Amino acid sequence: MGLTKVVMDYSVILTSFASLGFIAPFFRFQPYYTQYTAPDKNDLFQLYLVVVHAGMVGVTLLSMVSEKLITGYFNARSPLFSDYYYSTLVFGYLLLLYNVFEMYLFSKGEAIFQSFVREIVIRLIILMMVLGVIWGLSMKGFVSLYSIHYLIPLLLLVYYARRKHPFALGLRFSKTSLRLLPHMAGMAGIGFVQNIINAGVPVIDTLVVGGLVGLEGVATYLLMNYISTLVHVPVRATASVLGAKISAHWKDNEVDKIQALYHRTSMSYLIFSFFMVSLILFNLDLFQRLIGKNITISMAVIIPLVLSKIMELSTGLSNLIIGYSKKWKIESTISVTNVILAIPLNIVMVGRFGILGAAWSTLILATLSFTVRMLVLYRIYRLWPFQWPTLGFIVIGLALFAGFYLLCGWTPNFFMKLVWSALYTLIFISLVLWFRFSEDINIVFGTVRKRWMSFYK
Repeated sequence: MGLTKVVMDYSVILTSFASLGFIAPFFRFQPYYTQYTAPDKNDLFQLYLVVVHAGMVGVTLLSMVSEKLITGYFNARSPLFSDYYYSTLVFGYLLLLYNVFEMYLFSKGEAIFQSFVREIVIRLIILMMVLGVIWGLSMKGFVSLYSIHYLIPLLLLVYYARRKHPFALGLRFSKTSLRLLPHMAGMAGIGFVQNIINAGVPVIDTLVVGGLVGLEGVATYLLMNYISTLVHVPVRATASVLGAKISAHWKDNEVDKIQALYHRTSMSYLIFSFFMVSLILFNLDLFQRLIGKNITISMAVIIPLVLSKIMELSTGLSNLIIGYSKKWKIESTISVTNVILAIPLNIVMVGRFGILGAAWSTLILATLSFTVRMLVLYRIYRLWPFQWPTLGFIVIGLALFAGFYLLCGWTPNFFMKLVWSALYTLIFISLVLWFRFSEDINIVFGTVRKRWMSFYK
């Protein structure tokens, strides 16, 4: 577990270099290509592919030059990573192309298929590899398969994109590209630093734990991070689609629509994250029973991790709103400051407190960065994610959580914990719908109810 996590996180750093900052220009200028370029001559995606391949060549050369420096950092506590150092390049290249095609489909308003691939197909592939280990697959065989496991998801996305949204391929570029290229290059220059930082901040804690604690510490921290990541599902599923919408709203200067989207996503994400955190904390004993005795779940580590997710989700899409606005350089500044703080903070906290220090570093950085983003948006555009219903939900939610947390704490029986959790779910959803805290949740409930009723008519 620790090895695969370090391989993935190091590969994420590589792909952030290889993208050469083109992610933000791709979404920022997509509406212009749609308006000024014929569908069969829209070469924005073709330009994107050329950029990332050039970036990957540079990353490969850089990795070869710096091999001894990087493996030397891990050799003391995580020597196993050095044996599979070059596997990260294969993994990183396939991950990079997968992310490129996923973003292309998101920019076309597609979300269901790639969400299915990301959340289901990839997990099934990894499950088959884990079963392979149980049936006798060697460590070397497992890591070799793990390094190429994005190949099947990538081919699925390529097939779907070619079938639904054909794209140009080649090295001939349209007049739109030639006209906008200087603007995209300028944005990509700052975006290059921002992408590295955005990719680096979430994985700095893992890489520091791998270097200072070891792969066993990474595995323990990884498992508790996975539990807290359950809270992050809505953002994973919707952020790219909403990013394209925000870009279009900024193009048309529709600040009022951005405010509506800002509040709606903030409220919906807050409700979901609060609900998931509640169920997690109610049933930590059950998680521990499922995991077994090799890894111990620590409440002290889980709490700051889940609170950091709530902090991030409750501020809605503040980072995307700033990133796609005319003040996008502010987002770059915030990101740079974040990584400047993250590296020494993690080194000090992990060195002193181990994985507990990594968890608290995550919470501190999330609180600081998203508080600054909220204040920036309010000061410049008078955009704010919270309204009075937010306070009402927090009060009611905390009261309900406190009562059921005590009930689950007093109940040693796992079956009864699940019963209390089910009752909590029923009451929680009923209160959210009754008080109409989230327009989106009420719309979804109404749609499901109509389909259910029509099914029985």
